Amino acid sequence: MKRNHTKIDEPDTDDDEHTDNEHTAILSNILCNVNPHVVCVDHTLMQLYREADLEDFTHEIDNQPAICDQYQSGRCWMFARLYPLRHAMINKYKLSNKFDFSTSWLYFHDKYEKLVCAFRQISQYRDQPLRSPVMRSINYDDGGYCDGLYNIVNKYGIVPKSAYGESYHTKDTDHLDDILHMFVQRYKHKIRAAPDEEQEEIIGRATEDSYKLLCSMLGEPPKTFNFSYHGTDGISKSHEVKHDKFKRRYLKHTSYTPKSFYEYVCKASKKSLLPAFCLINDTSPDREYDTLYHGYHVKRNVYEAVPRKMLNISMTDMLDYIRKSIMEGVPVPVECDISTCNHSSSGLLIDGLYKYGAILPVLGETLSKHEELRHSLTSINHVVCVVGYNSVSGTWKIANSWGSTHGKTGYLIADTAWMKKYVYSATVVRRLLSDSHRDILDGEPAGEYGYDDMWD
Repeated sequence: MKRNHTKIDEPDTDDDEHTDNEHTAILSNILCNVNPHVVCVDHTLMQLYREADLEDFTHEIDNQPAICDQYQSGRCWMFARLYPLRHAMINKYKLSNKFDFSTSWLYFHDKYEKLVCAFRQISQYRDQPLRSPVMRSINYDDGGYCDGLYNIVNKYGIVPKSAYGESYHTKDTDHLDDILHMFVQRYKHKIRAAPDEEQEEIIGRATEDSYKLLCSMLGEPPKTFNFSYHGTDGISKSHEVKHDKFKRRYLKHTSYTPKSFYEYVCKASKKSLLPAFCLINDTSPDREYDTLYHGYHVKRNVYEAVPRKMLNISMTDMLDYIRKSIMEGVPVPVECDISTCNHSSSGLLIDGLYKYGAILPVLGETLSKHEELRHSLTSINHVVCVVGYNSVSGTWKIANSWGSTHGKTGYLIADTAWMKKYVYSATVVRRLLSDSHRDILDGEPAGEYGYDDMWD
């Protein structure tokens, strides 16, 4: 039997429509074979910033610490929030800019305290359903909030990196997190099933096992250590502590505990550099500017910690405080969405860098800062440190913690539009705040963030 051939009539199209179809076909072929982010990047905008010079900033922190590497861990908040204290130590003692504190040591104690807090909270809320919001909020992951470092350092002190270095599980925390998940879930079952009179006993066993487990996988942290260093003048010292009118005098102190190191060695450097509050820019219509709120208290890293304070201010005020801090010589840790409008290989953070509307017009539509966060188009996923800005070009110099091979030798350059849209909080020293904002910070909070609030 012969096949019947049906004639297909060609659609009536004009030349412009035909050209549009060709362009659509070409774009489709490209998108099928290439990373869409590469296709959609705005090269005209890129060119404006590509040649940006790391030295071309009108205001910048002097003698910046060397770039660090958090490796495959979620310790960005530690590196960023330690940066101001590192900077102060380096300048006070004339240290090499490679001096660093041990984030591994802080990581150990942060994990330990989070586990202790988790077991206490599991017991406290054991009458709640297993998958209730409060039970799901109990966490022991790598992340941390603005008061996390303050809580750990004030309870345990701090040590230099030379006293407790990196290990396999601090560089890549996934495997340890897998073990901790199994560990916590088994104790969660025990705690929830036990009668009231056995709660403390089980929590005590869980606490002891937490320390043993962390020691076995990270190594036991030192209780004492020696600290010596080479200043930039090339002289080896054990520890410089005092000045007199006519000369610098070096006193020998060879052994420290983590707390004595923080209190004695860091005492002239630590002034308010690890605050327990932060400034936030929450643009939700339910939140007011110049208002104090408490963070969701279930999410804390130390059980006995007080609720963290979050002062909601406009982005104009926040950028002014960041500029003021840099002019005062104090770096500023900020929480941001690092994944949006980020051209990784160039180290550029530019709002509107990617023109996704070229794929489909709806992809080019923009939402407000609040709505993008609310609909998970953005997220608070990284902490970096602002170390400079250019008052002419409106660009900002940012120290990252992904190693010196990432971006511009470890730094990022952001435009002001990106800062306004993708920075959500900043940590500045209290003395730089206006009188009115200090008064608000000392007052009563207007409310507390809950489980479903975007900030937590």
